[in-house]
Amino acid sequence: MKSLPVDALLDELIATLRERPAVVLRSPTGSGKTTRVPVALERAGLGPVILVEPRRVAARAAARRMADERGEVVGQSIGYNVRFDKKVSTATCVTAMTEGLFLRRVLGDPFLEGVGCVVFDEFHERHLDGDLALSLVRQIQAEARDDLRVVILSATIEPDALQVFLDAAVMDAPGQLFPIDVEHVEPVGRERLEDHVVRGVRRARAWIDEQASASVGRDVLVFLPGKGEIARVERALQNVQLRDVEVVPLHGDLDGAAQDRALRSGGRARVILATNIAESSITIDGLGAVVDAGWMRIMRLDGRVGLDRLELVRISRPSMLQRMGRAGRTGPGLNVRLWSRRDEGDFLGAVEPEIQRVDLAGALLQVVDFGEANPAAFNWFEAPPVQRVSSGLDFLTRVGALSGGLTDLGRVLARLPLAPRLGSLLAAGARHGVLERAALAAAILSERDVFARPLGEMEALRVHESDVLERIEMVEGARGFARLPRWAESDLLRVRDQLLRVAAELASSQRTANSSDEALLRALFEAFPDRVARVRDQTDGRALMVGGRGLMLSDECRVRASELIVAIELAPAPRGGRDDIVRQASVVRREWLGELDEQVVAHLDETTGRFITRLERSWKGLVIEDKPSALEGAALEAARHVALVEFARAKPERAFDLAADAVVDLSGRVTFARAALGEETDEAPPAFDPIVFVLTHVEALTSDKQSLQALKAIDLASAYMHQLSYTQGQALEREAPARLTLPNGETAALRYDPERGPILKVRIQQLFGWQATPTIGRARHPVLLELCAPNGRPQQITQDLAGFWSGSYQLVRKDLRGRYPKHPWPDDPASAAPVQRRHRSR
Repeated sequence: MKSLPVDALLDELIATLRERPAVVLRSPTGSGKTTRVPVALERAGLGPVILVEPRRVAARAAARRMADERGEVVGQSIGYNVRFDKKVSTATCVTAMTEGLFLRRVLGDPFLEGVGCVVFDEFHERHLDGDLALSLVRQIQAEARDDLRVVILSATIEPDALQVFLDAAVMDAPGQLFPIDVEHVEPVGRERLEDHVVRGVRRARAWIDEQASASVGRDVLVFLPGKGEIARVERALQNVQLRDVEVVPLHGDLDGAAQDRALRSGGRARVILATNIAESSITIDGLGAVVDAGWMRIMRLDGRVGLDRLELVRISRPSMLQRMGRAGRTGPGLNVRLWSRRDEGDFLGAVEPEIQRVDLAGALLQVVDFGEANPAAFNWFEAPPVQRVSSGLDFLTRVGALSGGLTDLGRVLARLPLAPRLGSLLAAGARHGVLERAALAAAILSERDVFARPLGEMEALRVHESDVLERIEMVEGARGFARLPRWAESDLLRVRDQLLRVAAELASSQRTANSSDEALLRALFEAFPDRVARVRDQTDGRALMVGGRGLMLSDECRVRASELIVAIELAPAPRGGRDDIVRQASVVRREWLGELDEQVVAHLDETTGRFITRLERSWKGLVIEDKPSALEGAALEAARHVALVEFARAKPERAFDLAADAVVDLSGRVTFARAALGEETDEAPPAFDPIVFVLTHVEALTSDKQSLQALKAIDLASAYMHQLSYTQGQALEREAPARLTLPNGETAALRYDPERGPILKVRIQQLFGWQATPTIGRARHPVLLELCAPNGRPQQITQDLAGFWSGSYQLVRKDLRGRYPKHPWPDDPASAAPVQRRHRSR
């Protein structure tokens, strides 16, 4: 075999695995890690080995390369197992598998019996299946199989988190990369992608023709975001004079034989049009240049339908380097980048892991199926967002997959290689005898919408019971409907057939086939129970969904005659709007909801201050029916109290007098005292944010109140002071007193400014007899004095009272004593007797 850079590390790797449970091996593109490491592990007695690959083409290619190096055919000691294709035998000791199939293997065999080592290749791509599989393997390793070994392979991953999670050693292998020239070919104006790519391919072919070295490959690899772009570029290249060049597509929807042909160099020079499946893990012999369009599609949860969909995004910088490295694996190469150097600075450092951006319901279901009662407490390699976990568990409960544990439906959905929502739709379709139509509905919902143009050509104001059913009838060729383009119809039917194949066990449980529309509508309702909504106003299309979310029916939504709907596809509210937009909906029959919950509730009318009692019938918290109801006595008082509490929580600024002077003054005092004392000390009073305070103590504040006027009359400052301990109250009064005693025995209010601190506003005469600025607290913080004329207008603001007496006072005295001759204006105010306290007459 040809020597590869990783070979020099194999002995050290094996010795390390005999001592440590895991190794993270970083090795550049072209070092041979994918094919050499699994075979070396098996030969050293650490097998049988499973090589986990992110893609089918990579799993097949790795198995074939390892078998070729052993002089075997695939299926003997080296095999692979991918979706719809499997080549293994009893002699197989190294098996390449996709992440999804390996995950199902772990779930079905929680001890991984007969497996000695699991190798995760290209783990930096961070697919959800790979993350979950690694987490489960780590749990098996820790709880049942301390002999199981794990190896992580990647060219670009940062190893710190994996090192801690797996208790792993980190090793770096040398690479072998030939020099690569980089050229930028920028787009011209609003140039079509296919025309831009053709220019890039021409430049790559010209560069290859210019090279005199025999080590330079003849093939060009073009990275494109998807098969649609590949088809367009392929047609464009057929119209271009490329001498003796074969154009070859490479994407995930090709069968295995077609993918294998694309990986093997032939007699003619080739232009290989590939998605990012060619980015890593596979070797394409004979490459001389890489043309990179700079785009890729990633899975992201589409909140509009609650399903993962592909989203077009810029590649990350690590992906850019991975793609470039394909050009220099066997000799010097060229990397043609179809963007400007300026744009390159905007590329992200890495694409966020799927666990942060895709639907988690399926992963959560699999964790529960594995035996973890609380998925939120599962030992994830990287914990998912808490809110996403909560939403996923709530959805699984609503569709009936979870109910204190895994239900029978949950076990079925956990075994299906589908998102739980699609699995739920197929399961409901099977129950109602419309599995094939449910699969077509799932295909329509999971793929991009290709119906906008043909639907737009039809009558705009027609009413239909289901937008999904309307699309199904269009595919089925029902009379009166426009036809889809042939390619769109073909794609949808292909996805439908794939769904039917993976859901074969549901077909065996299907009841008598049923072609009625009603059965399909029922299946849609059962798959989207979290999207049920009540249309509140048929005129303007306003609706309220389960969970309290406001909706608005769009003009393209044809479901207009039903009070109850299920919102199949939602779009975000327009700028300045509050309600999300319903683009697709389906009717819901009242009888499908079953028995409704009943309760008598009171609502507070803010305008009149009166309570209105109504009888409400609801489903999952969504009010379906309500009508006036009479209450009296204790029941009425209880309902009023509940309504008052709900109003106070929803609108605290309207329920309480938060702007009262006493509340504002207290807030400033508490903030100042906490800063003076140190917020963590025992004597520091708790922070006083009026809204937070009332929401925290809303039950206590409203306990004996029966009206909105009573709430507004509550003295919130006194209520806060009652919450303080004796020590806290004394500390607050010492560090931030509410009032200050003046020389004549009167008291004046202090106010506390966030920036200027304590401020005392007084007439000049009230301070006669004070020689220095007053201070407060143990730190003797000076008070800012606003010194006013007898009419209350400020004349001087100072923290240096002694300086004022000896300086500016004489100017102020000269100016004011003529206007206010009845007021005293002594020459030496610091030594003057205090003015007498004023006694107000009744």
